[in-house]
Amino acid sequence: MILLADDDPLFLQRSESVLARDEFVYFARDGQSARELLVTIGADFTIVLVNAEMENGDGLALIREIRGMAPDLPVIAIGGGDRAREAGACDVVRKPLTSEWRGAIERARAAGR
Repeated sequence: MILLADDDPLFLQRSESVLARDEFVYFARDGQSARELLVTIGADFTIVLVNAEMENGDGLALIREIRGMAPDLPVIAIGGGDRAREAGACDVVRKPLTSEWRGAIERARAAGR
């Protein structure tokens, strides 16, 4: 299962049609919603995608929290570059959703983080 946290509802809607083809995806519109899903479902997630540049500024904080809660759970940042990597993201992808994302997801799973 994938968790995708992003504050852009249109992006979440477009992502669902691509990501949900291969597996079940949960969507969170902000860091708080993502945190709640991680607490209730956490162990079932195999990857988390987080927009590091959400408007409310909690994308990088969410990545740091995930590192503390589940150090082996792969987290891929959407944007954020070096700041996202410093926060604990194993990879960084950019919008829009492209085949680059699938490659990043597979690499993170293969590496175990």
